[in-house]
Amino acid sequence: MDRKTPQHQAMDPSTASKLPPSSAPLPSGTPSEPTNTLVLTSPQRSYIDIRILKSDFSLQWAFAGTSSTSLSPHLAPSSTTTTTTSPTSSPSKTYHENAEPEKATRYQSTWHHWLDSHAPFQEAESVLDTGSMLVLGNGDVLETGSSVDPETGEERGYEELWGEIPLDTYTRGGGDGDGDGDGNDARGRGDDGQGGVVLKLDDVGGGYAGRERARGMVIRIGGWCQGVLRMGEGFTVERWERGGVGWERIFREGVGEVPCGVVCEGVGEGGREGEVVEFGGGVWRVVEVWEGG
Repeated sequence: MDRKTPQHQAMDPSTASKLPPSSAPLPSGTPSEPTNTLVLTSPQRSYIDIRILKSDFSLQWAFAGTSSTSLSPHLAPSSTTTTTTSPTSSPSKTYHENAEPEKATRYQSTWHHWLDSHAPFQEAESVLDTGSMLVLGNGDVLETGSSVDPETGEERGYEELWGEIPLDTYTRGGGDGDGDGDGNDARGRGDDGQGGVVLKLDDVGGGYAGRERARGMVIRIGGWCQGVLRMGEGFTVERWERGGVGWERIFREGVGEVPCGVVCEGVGEGGREGEVVEFGGGVWRVVEVWEGG
């Protein structure tokens, strides 16, 4: 995965979450992780990265696009202290992990922004977003680099620790999400709940419900779904999670219409790339679809 492990151009779908303490140090020098961050990455490297502030459950930053990775030579061992967590729970375990020399792999990743909550359209595409990734012995990834602080506009160094979360905690072992124990796979797809789909909207202006220019992306992977939409100056974000009672929207900010709900119900799955989903006055196209194992 992009913010997890290096892969070839076609790779397994992945979900990554930042693990505290992982962000750039505060002025006091104390590391902190102020966000609840989830990155969904498709096999063809489309991704959506949404970061929600823990303090007031508001959006700090969201961006989407495609990513690329280049491997670098192995480096010396490093160590870090991490706290594992899921995007919707409090920290559950703390441990100290040393990266063994043969497992400490360094690689460079670049995230090409097609949408960005802090930059309109073409300005988003000019955002420089690269990081040096070190795979630790326990499988987590330590990302280091420099970036522009979205709050201050100043460039600064940072460290972020990334960990993988299950693609679908409820249906991974079977079950259709209705809680009746009948053993059906999610929505009867016949896979292990880890299939997914990517939809994109790209309207140069006037077509999206007769309004301004619009761009959007939705990715569903297993039991997670995220969507972003820029329409003129407005930006809308949604995050959904599947649990024992089905799909639930756990975050939304903005006033646009993002088709996460219909995607969670299976729209776009089982289809082919290029097929159209009309939603909210816009035309969303299926650009990628895959089945689980």
